[in-house]
Amino acid sequence: MHPLLCQIGPLKIYSYGVMLAIAVVVCAFLLSREAAAKGIGRDTIFDLVFWTVL
Repeated sequence: MHPLLCQIGPLKIYSYGVMLAIAVVVCAFLLSREAAAKGIGRDTIFDLVFWTVL
């Protein structure tokens, strides 16, 4: 795996950051589906994911 995916001027995009962002998005989506089945609101889950990432 290449550590540096691409560079646009001074902006460098690293593979670790991309994989981490993809993991957060996928986990948030799966967590919201599971929470909906248990009666927990989507807004609550996305607030939880936001504060956890922050």
